[in-house]
Amino acid sequence: MYTHGQRGIQTIADPATPLPTQTPAVKTAAQAYALFRPVEIVGICATITTAVTVTAAILQLLYRPTPGSATGQTIIGTLTLPVTGSAIGQQVYKKVTPFEANPGGQLIWELTQASTAGAVIPGVMINETTELPGNLTNMIASV
Repeated sequence: MYTHGQRGIQTIADPATPLPTQTPAVKTAAQAYALFRPVEIVGICATITTAVTVTAAILQLLYRPTPGSATGQTIIGTLTLPVTGSAIGQQVYKKVTPFEANPGGQLIWELTQASTAGAVIPGVMINETTELPGNLTNMIASV
């Protein structure tokens, strides 16, 4: 079990390129990020950059132990972006069952239900860990 440090919110997207929530992107692996340190994910969130319209958008955060491979894939959580009250600049969040994600793994935001319009900057709420790299087989020191 990890010894946990400070809780923080980690934005895992380029703010200049928000994740679109409209119809053409349905069921595509929208944005993927490699992990470079161990973290415990305790929540998921999204900051709205373009208002969600007509239908709520639904995002899933997936964890893949091996980047690019769905083998062993886990759904960390599902986030519903409502139409009502989804103004630009607001953040939608949800607590999830704590999930330990390790270096070498991959986080993927996937749009499972699209809205007519909308875009967000997705993020995760984490507990930082103090795990030593020597204890993690996917962390290799460079010479």
